[in-house]
Amino acid sequence: MIFPVLSERTAKRERGTKLISIALLAVAVVSTAITLCYVVFPQFIIRMFFGSSYIQGAPLLGLFGVFLTLYSVGNMLAMIFMALGRLKIWFIPIVCAFVQIVGITLYHDSVASVIWVNIVSCLVLVVSLLGYYMKQPYEKV
Repeated sequence: MIFPVLSERTAKRERGTKLISIALLAVAVVSTAITLCYVVFPQFIIRMFFGSSYIQGAPLLGLFGVFLTLYSVGNMLAMIFMALGRLKIWFIPIVCAFVQIVGITLYHDSVASVIWVNIVSCLVLVVSLLGYYMKQPYEKV
């Protein structure tokens, strides 16, 4: 929903800083709440959605939630940049995808290590995109 609204505001040269802040906060809060549920109730969630056959994955669910939270925030930031017409950030997700590919190639001895590689690559993505966003002049947002 943020993409068309922010694109329209950008086309009209209206500010979207408040909308961006609300969208990022909403994604972060909802994702973090879901991740907390994954941490507190992993067995219940796995049984409810997948059945008891997959219960051995319960210890990894919270860690996977951390990855999904970072991925969601990173995706939101990428959508925000596209809506703002700032397409020069394309290299950041590509570098992070390369880091992810190399990391999984080197560290794939367990599901947990693959999740950790994904967390690191998404953390690099989020920090890089946030850094780029914060570096931009305020009046252009």
